[in-house]
Amino acid sequence: MAVKYRPAELMQWSDGWFDAHGLFVYEMFLYVVAILVANDRFATLKHILDTHYLLPDSEVHGGHDFAAYDEFLASSHALAYRNDRLKLQRISLIADTIKDRATRKDIPFRDIMQSDLIILLMTLLSSEMRWYPHTLIYAGHGGVRFPLFVRAAQHHYFERLKIITGVESGDVLRQKVAEGFVKHDIRHWEKMVFWGGVNFAESMNLKALDTLK
Repeated sequence: MAVKYRPAELMQWSDGWFDAHGLFVYEMFLYVVAILVANDRFATLKHILDTHYLLPDSEVHGGHDFAAYDEFLASSHALAYRNDRLKLQRISLIADTIKDRATRKDIPFRDIMQSDLIILLMTLLSSEMRWYPHTLIYAGHGGVRFPLFVRAAQHHYFERLKIITGVESGDVLRQKVAEGFVKHDIRHWEKMVFWGGVNFAESMNLKALDTLK
């Protein structure tokens, strides 16, 4: 957590100095999630999504010493400025950067997108968390299928999502996600922010979850 923020002893700074640090932390968090999924470490994944992380001294205000996983979310003033200055019209240069850097054969970019989708799912189940899944701009139009969610149509594999989310059944999960879509105004995201190219419910295989023996 401390990597993305200024050292406490630094008294003069520009927020833009730490853009790269924040992007690195976001990217690393996605890789941690992907590695845990690939190795069937779902209880550990549940733990890191439920735990609270100690904030560095520079970010402690009003007695708030800890933050949840959504503190790993990244933004970049520098990349946003570059996008505007060069009229690139990219939805997210953060997503572009992570995709370009996803060169590991054992963790393909699809697994990184799936990480973003898992974290988004957890966010939809909460009224307090916030998450912007940058990498999922690449989930639209191409029919990307995410193995964790595809397999979770079977009850046996749905148990993995049950461990992560704490939700007992597909029907209950569908209800809670629908409520989360309203709370977080997801339809607006899909239409206006992601330019209508992404359907998060379809990416989650939501209708089919826990419907097969």
